[in-house]
Amino acid sequence: MWHKIYKWLLGILLLVLIGVVVYIVVDIQSGATSKPEASTEEAQQKEEEPKESEIVELSEEKEESNEAGESFNPFGDAMNEEELTEKELQKYLNYMAHQKIYAEEIWGFYEITPERIAFLLEVLDTQDYQHEDVYRDILDRWEAGDFSQAVSDHNRVWNLQGGTVGEATRLLTEEEEQAILDRNP
Repeated sequence: MWHKIYKWLLGILLLVLIGVVVYIVVDIQSGATSKPEASTEEAQQKEEEPKESEIVELSEEKEESNEAGESFNPFGDAMNEEELTEKELQKYLNYMAHQKIYAEEIWGFYEITPERIAFLLEVLDTQDYQHEDVYRDILDRWEAGDFSQAVSDHNRVWNLQGGTVGEATRLLTEEEEQAILDRNP
């Protein structure tokens, strides 16, 4: 019996030792390949600077590629109110919020216009979506010109989309927002 217990104990200790060695090797390798941390001041400055040069108004690219002269919705897609999926509606709201918010990663935006807001509200009047109350709450405020909750608006939709990268952390200043709009006439 002691012989069996001794074998089990020796096996467990051997597995623990192997685990510790692997952990140390991986930790050393990842430490050798990682970049040195930037100073706290540099990191804070980087966090607060929007990546304006990367933010492009997405419908302009679609208009440029429309050689057939097709009829498009206000976002540049050949989709009317009846064809718009909930996933597409979420994408439109998410990218519209990008005009107003700062996030570490932003891959373009749709300019918030009365025409786009009206289109999405019409969609909500003709379609049934699982999270319609969330979309209507956001669009009603935006229609009234209230963007004070744009960070939480973005993050609500972003969460519904299963977002993992690009969480909004603050509103853009008026100057930051205008700089984006000026580069995307």
